[in-house]
Amino acid sequence: MADKFNLYDIYEQNLNFLFGAGASFGFLPTLALNMKGFDGNSYTFETLAKELDKESTSNLYALLFMHYFKKCINTGLPRLPKIP
Repeated sequence: MADKFNLYDIYEQNLNFLFGAGASFGFLPTLALNMKGFDGNSYTFETLAKELDKESTSNLYALLFMHYFKKCINTGLPRLPKIP
């Protein structure tokens, strides 16, 4: 087995890369929330959004997705380097 990877060994080859559900592990946080319902079941962003959508609470629904953006989406967006 080679100790080093040579990029030219795969250059212009027909390759497929399959990325599954775990591809973002460690890069993006999970959708799990640290909250449980009265029935003891844990909530995720998706299950809580479905509950809020049923009850027509649009203000809370919007607030949930603002929180989702800040905690999940925004953490994965590229950042410009800080200029000293």
